[in-house]
Amino acid sequence: MVHAANGKQLIAPDRFSTVVGAIYDCAVDPERWAEAIGEICTDLSCMYGNIVLFDLDRCHVRFVKGWSNKASLMVQAEAYAEDMMLLMRPFPIATLPIDEPTMMSRRFADAETLKAAYETTYMREIAGPRGDGDALATVVARNPHSTGLFVAVRHESERPAGNDDLALLRLFAPHIRCAITISDLMEVRALETEALSATLDRLAMGVVVVTSENRILHANEMARHMLANGSRIVSRRGRLTARDTAAEAELSQAIALAGTDEAALGGTGIGVALGAPDDQPTLAHVLPLARGEVRTRLMPRATAMVFINTSDPPQPNLRALAQTFGLTPAETRVAERLLAGAANLAEVAAGLDVSLATVKTHLSQVFAKTGVSRQSDLIALMHRMTPAAR
Repeated sequence: MVHAANGKQLIAPDRFSTVVGAIYDCAVDPERWAEAIGEICTDLSCMYGNIVLFDLDRCHVRFVKGWSNKASLMVQAEAYAEDMMLLMRPFPIATLPIDEPTMMSRRFADAETLKAAYETTYMREIAGPRGDGDALATVVARNPHSTGLFVAVRHESERPAGNDDLALLRLFAPHIRCAITISDLMEVRALETEALSATLDRLAMGVVVVTSENRILHANEMARHMLANGSRIVSRRGRLTARDTAAEAELSQAIALAGTDEAALGGTGIGVALGAPDDQPTLAHVLPLARGEVRTRLMPRATAMVFINTSDPPQPNLRALAQTFGLTPAETRVAERLLAGAANLAEVAAGLDVSLATVKTHLSQVFAKTGVSRQSDLIALMHRMTPAAR
């Protein structure tokens, strides 16, 4: 888990567990992001790092947390939002596979792109004098209205990033994304132990707190409704169970890992599709609670908190989907038919009055642009792009 493909140890297991714990604490208390980003940057030999969420509709920064090894390195990202969005264009945010890091030196390889970058006010006034060198980045959020990156930057005197650095960030990436996803669902609010029940009941999604054996310790108002409905999740002798067999296996695995080794969670437990026979998948996200300075105070004996989308989520905006991922009209129509519940590609082809081969070609392009490889993942992605909290 903490080794590169060539067998080289990228980070000591104990150190990795410590940093992952700090990351998950941020889902509960977003003010801890500076500390967690600092830990990640230390392991990546970077002088500063940011998590930035961009509002694509309004072209501004709506959330930013950062750390630097010198206070003078930090700037208000909001003041340079347009420049920062321009600088992010070489990073394929809309198509880069989830949890697959990239590096600045490879994205700014051509002279024209590099020239445009250095002509921005941000580069002239901030990054240049500061001595920014190579940077590593990974996508932490992506939906029709916003996109987010984790970026860690080295000083220009340091060596460029390499494959081992990418491999190390690849280990951290799903944990960062999970913490950001859950914070975003809660509209980046902190959970206070004294008001936990009231806070969870205000969320327009189901939240279930469980032990390592999936035993339910607490369910908020929406979750109680979902359990009573029983189409996606049920309580069997007091244990949380997903109705769908595959979802149950993944959810149980995520909860078990949350109790025994949260550093091994990786992408498990993020966006678990809770299928139901009469509708589209609803997604569950698992936040481990058994460790961490902050999380262990929330509820005694708790192993995990499971966040579940509302039972009747709004349909994704397919026009926004097409704009975000650069889908052609034909590709968008194929995605729309799948979202509408087409049984197979032959049914899609018949509905669009095109050949099966044409549909397969369009779907292949949709997969390439959205970074998924299965129809179920594509449908889950489209639903994941729908806000789930008030």
